[in-house]
Amino acid sequence: MGSNEKRRTESSICQIGIPKRFESLAVGHTIMAVTCQQARTDITMYITKCGGNPKDWYVGIAADPRSRLFDEHQVDENKGSWIYRTLDSDGDARSVERHFHERGYQGAGGGGDDDTCGVYAYRITSQTKE
Repeated sequence: MGSNEKRRTESSICQIGIPKRFESLAVGHTIMAVTCQQARTDITMYITKCGGNPKDWYVGIAADPRSRLFDEHQVDENKGSWIYRTLDSDGDARSVERHFHERGYQGAGGGGDDDTCGVYAYRITSQTKE
């Protein structure tokens, strides 16, 4: 793997089942960073499959999306609806985050640093911490 390539593992779980498009991204599979367009498409398709309005979903960025999702936001890893993607740069991650915020999705925006290349989304529940 080249030095410019980023490795990551991820899982996306939907309360109504993992969409076919995401089955290959289950825990344990290594995949490369995605483009802004691919991240927007993947997240939009996942949210559409899981359902809900933009106000029911939180979109943010983090250097460590898994920790942010499960430790800080307290998303249920096994039963919650969540997805994340890793991009090539913090600028790309911020662009994807801004795309969703401009469309009414919840989130703070403006956080992170140069290592913040992950963008994540989760369905807000009574157990999650925004």
